[in-house]
Amino acid sequence: MKKFLLGLAFAAMAICIPTACSSSSDNNAQGADSTATDSVAQAPEEIPVKELKELENDHYLAKVPEGWRAGSRMVNSSCVIELPESPFTYAALNFQHETVDEFKAKCEKNGFKAIDDVTVGDKTWVAFYKEDKAEKEQQISAATPQADGIVTARLHNGANMMEFDEAGEALKANFKTIAENITLK
Repeated sequence: MKKFLLGLAFAAMAICIPTACSSSSDNNAQGADSTATDSVAQAPEEIPVKELKELENDHYLAKVPEGWRAGSRMVNSSCVIELPESPFTYAALNFQHETVDEFKAKCEKNGFKAIDDVTVGDKTWVAFYKEDKAEKEQQISAATPQADGIVTARLHNGANMMEFDEAGEALKANFKTIAENITLK
């Protein structure tokens, strides 16, 4: 019984000592860090990714279209914009140091077929389409010249219950929506 009471006494002391120490250091910290707390409170809050309305870098500005949402922040010159409803389209935007002809050759080499160019304002996007009916995959890869390179948009459909051809047409329409919301710098 003495050992048990002695153990309780040590446990009580162990609890009280750190509390006493932290209490006095809390008082010191409150006085010393009052300006740090103020500066943290004044720092702007970071906007959650899905609430971003614009994504920008040195080469282009991408506005998030109505009904879409940002899927990532801008990292270097890349970002993702998503359509969170059927046909669940994902658009990856990027700037690359290559020519439109190099881009075309790469697309053709990877099995993409040229589709109609899309002109928005004074910029023309060369566009390519690829599908795999067995896997229910559809992709569009497009590019437009910008300064010493190209801005690219790569779109693909996510899972959906649409007929394959209908989903392909929706993907093409979604590409046009994305192209209309990109401003080159």
